[in-house]
Amino acid sequence: EAATQERILGGMAFCSRLLLIGVFLCSSIDAFAPSAGIFLRGSTSVRSATSGRVDLPREPRREAATQPRMSAQSVPVGEGVAEGLMERERYIVFNRFNARDGAGPRFEKRWADRKSSLKTLDGFRFFQLLRRDDLGGSVKYDAGEPDYMSMTVWATKKNFNSWRTGYAFKEAHGGGSIGGFLSAVVGSAMVLKGPPAPAMWDALLPIATAPDASPIHLQGRDAEGKAVSDGSASLPAETFVAMNRFTVIEGQEAAFEARWAARESILEQQPGFFAFYLMRREGGARSKGGAPFTDEKFNYSTLTVWSTRGAFEAWRDGPSKTVHASSQAKTDKGEQAPLSQILEGSPSPIFWDGTLALESSIGA
Repeated sequence: EAATQERILGGMAFCSRLLLIGVFLCSSIDAFAPSAGIFLRGSTSVRSATSGRVDLPREPRREAATQPRMSAQSVPVGEGVAEGLMERERYIVFNRFNARDGAGPRFEKRWADRKSSLKTLDGFRFFQLLRRDDLGGSVKYDAGEPDYMSMTVWATKKNFNSWRTGYAFKEAHGGGSIGGFLSAVVGSAMVLKGPPAPAMWDALLPIATAPDASPIHLQGRDAEGKAVSDGSASLPAETFVAMNRFTVIEGQEAAFEARWAARESILEQQPGFFAFYLMRREGGARSKGGAPFTDEKFNYSTLTVWSTRGAFEAWRDGPSKTVHASSQAKTDKGEQAPLSQILEGSPSPIFWDGTLALESSIGA
């Protein structure tokens, strides 16, 4: 009788573990985590004979303007943009992760070892796995910030949805078989504190260097360009990413976007610059920043990709000051509203080391 009870209790415990894995599995299905496997830089690019910039067929580059492009009418969220706001020019999908203590390198290895056909997909532009950087302890982040984020840039939301519902998504999550998928999910559960949380953003005002002029240098790759990881050390940084996040007051979104559209950018002239996006969270801010991730409270963010931290700091300590001074001068002259009338609270910067970079042949 005692042996029977022991077997029953053991079976119940096993079923409980399976239930937990199932919950994690279902959460992961909705996380849309892209993967990175074979990382080969494309050599084909089309450049303008006069400007040296990438010529993107069917996706005309932004012309210098003092006014943002405005939508003709108000449309529901997810089908377009509200009246007065700028049209989406790229679609950026993040997946946010918190790693278990000491499990970061093993988490990175799982990404480095994944199969991927991202680079062959229509509309794919750029991917990297971001690891949060506290700049040697000089930056103190609030509790609830993600440890890692995957970042995938798509030309359109339709391109993203095609990936999410196609074979490439299955390939990235265990090869399409139930056994492979379960193995991937169980492996993730061993290195993560909980399931990933997706975040979708409309990307506005994109600026990027041409692929054949990219400042990104791939690190820690084998002869075929595949990332090499032993799971005991962090992957080397291939980019440095700076984000400045904002909570724009409801009703001030159009003014905030117009303020950015009126700026004269000199980023493309800066050594080490790769890409810039002004991002608008799809659906707006979703909470006041509660668990599990406090970044839900931000409805806008800038994102700038640099080749190195040094390149970013050279920009921050030099030309960036000129840009900010010009913006402040417009405020002082009454040409634009003070940020205090547009923002709730202060901007919140966060920094990342970018790994496993993968760029399309026509650029980001």
